Amino acid sequence: MIFCSAAGNWWDGLTATHQAAFILAAAASVILVVQLVMMLIGLGSDGGFDGDTSDIDGCGDLDCGIPDSADDAFNNDGIAEASGLRIVSFRTVVAFFALGGWITYTMAYFLPWWGAVLIGVAAGCAAAVGVAYLMRAILSFQSDGNRKMGFAVGKIAEVYLTIPAKRTGSGKISVVVQDALTECAAVTDSDEPLSTGSRCVIKAVLSEQLVLVEPMVATKPEASDEKAE
Repeated sequence: MIFCSAAGNWWDGLTATHQAAFILAAAASVILVVQLVMMLIGLGSDGGFDGDTSDIDGCGDLDCGIPDSADDAFNNDGIAEASGLRIVSFRTVVAFFALGGWITYTMAYFLPWWGAVLIGVAAGCAAAVGVAYLMRAILSFQSDGNRKMGFAVGKIAEVYLTIPAKRTGSGKISVVVQDALTECAAVTDSDEPLSTGSRCVIKAVLSEQLVLVEPMVATKPEASDEKAE
């Protein structure tokens, strides 16, 4: 009761500028925290993560699921783009209100309301642009990973963890792609499972962290046309 009374007195003592800035900043900050937690546990991605591939290091380069999926709730492509930069998206708007709101709230103690709002808007714009550049850098890094894994098709890989037959489960492989050893989840259409240590050929990239492989067929030496008499 004492806390509620003190909080009520504090709120009643705030100006309209303080109250508006506090509400916007607090709400945006909560959304930012939720987004961060979702990204950390993998829920912020469009594709998500398989429990069987959660510890994959290399194939995460394919597409780590960090795309701006929350942007879909606002605009699939962003309102304004410049050279792949999403100027206005869900995340940039949240960043704008979070930083801009707290700056406005703080500056309102020292400046007239309009001065605090101007500085808050400037700070919010800076935060939005910063987040836009950050997301572009992340997506560019993922795109590089996609291009890198494209070179893996047709390469010979070694089975790191047994791959079940007929796509009944996934295993793991290791393969050298562009001079870098990469681990990735894999499935096969083979009637027999591919055991650890066996060699296989990468046939296709199926999804974000998954490739299709087939066992290597041992070549048989050609029989001699002439038999020794």
